[in-house]
Amino acid sequence: HNTSPSSETSNENTETTTATHYQEILRLYEETTFSYIQNLAPITADEFKSNDYLRREETVSFLLEALDLVDDQKDYCHGTQYFTDISINDPTANVLCQAYNLEISKGYSSPDNLPTFQATNILNRAEFLALLVRTLKKTIPEETLQAIEDKPNQHTFIDVNDEIWYSQYADFAEKNNLFRGPYLRPFAPVQWKEAARVMHQLAKKGLAPSLQE
Repeated sequence: HNTSPSSETSNENTETTTATHYQEILRLYEETTFSYIQNLAPITADEFKSNDYLRREETVSFLLEALDLVDDQKDYCHGTQYFTDISINDPTANVLCQAYNLEISKGYSSPDNLPTFQATNILNRAEFLALLVRTLKKTIPEETLQAIEDKPNQHTFIDVNDEIWYSQYADFAEKNNLFRGPYLRPFAPVQWKEAARVMHQLAKKGLAPSLQE
């Protein structure tokens, strides 16, 4: 069939409208994402880049602050340096000490037996889920937690072996629709907008704070 000039113009207009609509959706999503993140824990627009990848230090700080597991007036380090690469005077040291105390993050082992935190390391999905679930376990009621964990290793992610260390976190991700599709892609880095979607999803299930709280 021959395509008339008018129909070509119509197609171009449709494509332009669709592209514009898609950009508008992205813009609104990013605004919502920032609003959600900002309301959960202190963060500024300059600090938040939705396409940026999550790093260990900022993610642990965000999760503990968002789920109200730290009090700025309390000292969680008690003069002790918990990680070789985090000075006791570091602005986030107190939060990271609390993460250590709560067994949310024990860091990485080192030759001198004092762990390293490796603050700027980018998190992959498996690591993010591990930190997230460990943090949630400190805030979720026991009966709710049991309901979530009543059927271990029931995920259907093609790329997750039931014997691997993060399989329990893959279970949690699938049961709560945190990552979509047949593959978890456990070693893929996590963007802030993905983390925000995860927190939105948990909020809808009553497992994380909502904006109304």
